[in-house]
Amino acid sequence: MKIPFAANICRQRNLVAVCGIACLLFLTEGLWATQAHSHRPKRDCVDTSGEFHIETQTQSEPVVSKSGIKVTTEVTATAVPRAKKDESCHVEWILRVTPPKERTRRIVVSSGEDAGDETNDFSVLGWSRDEDKILTVMASEQGDSKGYVPVVYSIRQQKSWIINLDEIFNKIAGKECKFSFEPSGFTSDGKIFVSLSADADLPEGAQPCLRLGGWLVNSDGTGAEPAPSSLHGVVTAVKEDEIMVRPDRRDGSVVAPVAVLINSATDHMFDRDGYFEFKDLRAGEYVWVWYDSTENAKPNTAAAVMEWHGKTGQKPPVAVRWRYDSATPAQQK
Repeated sequence: MKIPFAANICRQRNLVAVCGIACLLFLTEGLWATQAHSHRPKRDCVDTSGEFHIETQTQSEPVVSKSGIKVTTEVTATAVPRAKKDESCHVEWILRVTPPKERTRRIVVSSGEDAGDETNDFSVLGWSRDEDKILTVMASEQGDSKGYVPVVYSIRQQKSWIINLDEIFNKIAGKECKFSFEPSGFTSDGKIFVSLSADADLPEGAQPCLRLGGWLVNSDGTGAEPAPSSLHGVVTAVKEDEIMVRPDRRDGSVVAPVAVLINSATDHMFDRDGYFEFKDLRAGEYVWVWYDSTENAKPNTAAAVMEWHGKTGQKPPVAVRWRYDSATPAQQK
């Protein structure tokens, strides 16, 4: 389950550069990503001795691209003294890149302080199709709140940059519009795919201030646009690892249900606010599906499933059903 997170947690910790908001939509052409979630380094900067010299360091297992580029991520945390008995952690997020027959490059992509009560992950999501750019994601977790920040490194340019999703979406929807994001990987044309969900309770009858679902973000961080859903329709059956969906057709024709595979990485949200659990999904409910087309994904595996908030057995209005087939940013009533 994807956990929603508060947008202001990192600002409160003076960690805008380290852990702002970030976020699944995949284009049909495919995402070129190699997941490394099983090797996420975590750090816990806790002073158990009463002195402020605790230092921890964790490093991931190497992730290797098709052409032999080896990448590891590393998080270091050093406890530093604060007033009275409080302490803080100085955290560094380090990327190590070793192209074939070259020396390892050590890149500190971000650094800053937190209060010592956060768990930080640094993961490799994958490469661009030409393997020039590496997409990583910094994640900071505090209690039930979790924030994601994508970081891109260019091998040719030999530099990294943080994608400020908070800033990008504020320009589109305004600073008062609140949502949650999670990045997933590169599309075949080099854009970053992220899922967007509303993390605030909306008043009855209100609509989200921005179209939810999948978005495509420019790899240089200059902007974003929505991406069309892969299919949408009525759920006809729910199993442990798949759902059957009868796709809607504009001509009204009836087609056979499609088996959509789901797994622990499949994102799941309502089209207004909040998240649902797959175990609570029922036949007769209406969903939109975005396929996971990463290189190693099985066919018809869902990267994200969004459920209509209306009553089971009722279809959304026609305008709502086709809303996510286009790249219109505004949420329409």
